[in-house]
Amino acid sequence: MTMRTNCFLLLTVLLGILPMSNTHANDTIPKSVILYTPYTKISVSPGASIDYSIDLINNTDKLVNANLSVSGLSSSWKHEMKSGGWNLSQLAVLPKEKKTFNLKVDVPLKVSRGSYHFVVSAGETQLPLNVVVAQQGTYQTEFTTDQPNMQGNSKSTFTFNATLKNQTADQQLYALMAKAPRGWNVIFKPNYKQATSAQVEANSSQNVSIDITPPANVEAGSYKIPVRAATGNTSAELELEVVVTGSYQMELTTPRGLLSSDVTAGDTKIDNKLFKSTFGFKAKMLPHDLALQMTGHAVGGVCPFALPQGVSVFLDRSLCRFQTIFPSAGSSSSAVEMTPEELFVSSHAQKWVEVCKQIVPQDA
Repeated sequence: MTMRTNCFLLLTVLLGILPMSNTHANDTIPKSVILYTPYTKISVSPGASIDYSIDLINNTDKLVNANLSVSGLSSSWKHEMKSGGWNLSQLAVLPKEKKTFNLKVDVPLKVSRGSYHFVVSAGETQLPLNVVVAQQGTYQTEFTTDQPNMQGNSKSTFTFNATLKNQTADQQLYALMAKAPRGWNVIFKPNYKQATSAQVEANSSQNVSIDITPPANVEAGSYKIPVRAATGNTSAELELEVVVTGSYQMELTTPRGLLSSDVTAGDTKIDNKLFKSTFGFKAKMLPHDLALQMTGHAVGGVCPFALPQGVSVFLDRSLCRFQTIFPSAGSSSSAVEMTPEELFVSSHAQKWVEVCKQIVPQDA
């Protein structure tokens, strides 16, 4: 009986000791130094710059002074590590704390499509990272536009908006050239300033506006105009198309041979409330240069004829008070006599509107 009791007590003591031993063992397992970033696999395009924010976490009871390095990247993949504005090769972290540093990786422009692996190390601690290049890289220039063709009459100036992209690793100074038919005028405006060259930083792009004006005697038809951006080692070409719908001419006569003797001045004014109610916006007088650009006619000669594509004509019903009217014929010293109905047809007007103030008779 005594032996059994002793064995039972010994077994109970041993069982009571085992859980305590396990708890003590967990507490004594050394905790590691950790490198952490949530972005361990990302997809980018050639020429992209990747900025990683990486935490160096010290879960030990001692100061950690870790050597930082990156391995697995080829020499064409440039990288640098910084913290607090300083380039890093070593980072110290106090016990139970963390420090954050930045890793910048530049993907080369000339790179094959695929998956690229590299490792960030802090002493013996490693952080594997993966970059997926989603498309084949180039090392060239691109000259593109969303609208390579435009249509208008012979008096139109055709403005194309293009993008010049430098996909090389160096800054480039491009000469801008065009192969236009004789008599055509082509003006380049990099960043909206007239110039014959454009300077574009490496892996950057620049807007280039291209104004094309046909000669006055141009015939209706389609015209191809290649434009080119070139340096000594890279170039790109863009083909633009201008479709001229026709030229417009008028022969104007009066019974007495005097073109302006029977022209009468307009006697109505715009009613701002009626105008806004009809068109949904407030009437505004255009500056002289903008009026010429939008209508093709200088102020004093603006008329509803031979307007560029996209300009709509509306006629006010106040014109219907007259049997014949004398709209301008494109200059301040010309006019043409016609009925309101003839004006509506010849101007391709959208519709009749009522946006003018009512005329009060002088003898009222």
